[in-house]
Amino acid sequence: MNYANIPSLSQLKAFEAAARLQSFKLAAAELCISPSAISQQIRLLEQFLGCRLFERKARAIELTSIGETYLREVCSCLAQLAQATQSFRRHQINILRLSTVPFIAHDFAIPAMPSFFKRCPEVELRIETDMGLVDFDVQDVDVALRVAVGPWPGLHCEKLGDLIVVPVCSPAIEGKLDNVEAFYNQPLVTVDSRKEQMIEIFAHAQYGSHKKIITFNTYFETMRAIEQGVGVGGAILPITGNWIKSGCLRIPFQFSQKIPQSLYLICKEENRERPGMIALFEWLREIYDDLPGLPPWSLV
Repeated sequence: MNYANIPSLSQLKAFEAAARLQSFKLAAAELCISPSAISQQIRLLEQFLGCRLFERKARAIELTSIGETYLREVCSCLAQLAQATQSFRRHQINILRLSTVPFIAHDFAIPAMPSFFKRCPEVELRIETDMGLVDFDVQDVDVALRVAVGPWPGLHCEKLGDLIVVPVCSPAIEGKLDNVEAFYNQPLVTVDSRKEQMIEIFAHAQYGSHKKIITFNTYFETMRAIEQGVGVGGAILPITGNWIKSGCLRIPFQFSQKIPQSLYLICKEENRERPGMIALFEWLREIYDDLPGLPPWSLV
């Protein structure tokens, strides 16, 4: 390939930044160069292409129609280059990206990170949070840890364990719950995405359902609200076991319900044997196994 027919990367980066930000000054700040340098890079690019990419106005710049067309092609090429570089760099320095929901990340994955680095000092572990399922063909993720109904064909799936729901409340509210009926007089606090499931789990033949439902976007927010006495709800065990063990949440009466979802480790089949991946799976399984055990009366 004759690379003399390709403009310099610095010119393309200057053009993309200026077009995206609609400002030479802002593009210069982002790329850590002077506005005059940005202007010069774009002028050289326009000379190289033989056309104007921007209309210069008194206080603004605006892409020409040719500039808009060229921007789409440049963005696509820069994105491919960035993705290829990131993929190569990750494999060179062995970066592993773990995606999980915020509650699991904050409650036991992140606090246990020092033990992983001690075990695998050569691996750079990055924990990212996301509520949705992972598309491994699109997202830059190596391993997903999810509460979901599996398995998933074409992916490597390891079930860490089954999950149950138990009733929970704050210590302050526990003192007000003289009987089961009092539990149903409190608002039911739940994750919005699991609202119907929680209503069904706690539907009572005698007392019916809770009269008031309060929902939150995430499980972490839900548990915090229950801890603060906003209402009562259902906690998923064993992943919420530390909250109950510490006394932040109380189980007001003996009841449990197994749910269809389980806790899964998921990755692409070809990535299972990557350096550090086996150690990562073992580490996550050990974290799960170290969670407080289920109540002896629970139905598993």
